[in-house]
Amino acid sequence: MTGPAIPQSLQLVGALEIGGTHVTSALVNQRAGLLVPGSVRRRAIDPHAPADELLNSFASAVLDSHAAPDVPWAVAIPGPFDYRRGIGLFKGVGKFDALLDVNLAARLHAALPQLTGDIIFVNDADAFAVGEWRQGVTAAAARSVGITLGSGVGSSFLDNGVPVTSGPIVPPHGRAHRLKIGTADLEDVASRRAILAGYLAGPGVIRV
Repeated sequence: MTGPAIPQSLQLVGALEIGGTHVTSALVNQRAGLLVPGSVRRRAIDPHAPADELLNSFASAVLDSHAAPDVPWAVAIPGPFDYRRGIGLFKGVGKFDALLDVNLAARLHAALPQLTGDIIFVNDADAFAVGEWRQGVTAAAARSVGITLGSGVGSSFLDNGVPVTSGPIVPPHGRAHRLKIGTADLEDVASRRAILAGYLAGPGVIRV
């Protein structure tokens, strides 16, 4: 099965969104600020899988896009993560433990030797919030907040479209998941894993 016919004259960038249960790839026409029709591909992943299996899923999602080799890629991935170096810092967060200290930038380039475009990494909640600020419900707002709920709690606090990570009016490091409800971490109360844990604990049990 062949992919969609992508006009290579467009100024394209690849977008790879890595979540706790899926990886999604798409191509974006930077000139128009729009997704290329028919380019979105989504794959399920197991967040507890070995590193090689996870990296194979990520690389396969890039290949699914049928992008030209010189197209640069922006990878949105949750923290903890070293976004400048592309290295996973996941430990004790209920997902991607196998990617601890793994250099995703190097491993993706190794798995995709034909890829000549750059690979950069960005916090997934920041990517979501900035996207909404550019063209969504918070478009051009002076200040806005983006919250994502899934396997964890993602957040981004924007000042004229720029993420704010310090200061008295944002949580520590600009991340809501560092807040607490009572003595419990927010993610241990409001997240996919928290809801599943509460369900499995039986009726009448509230974890706070």
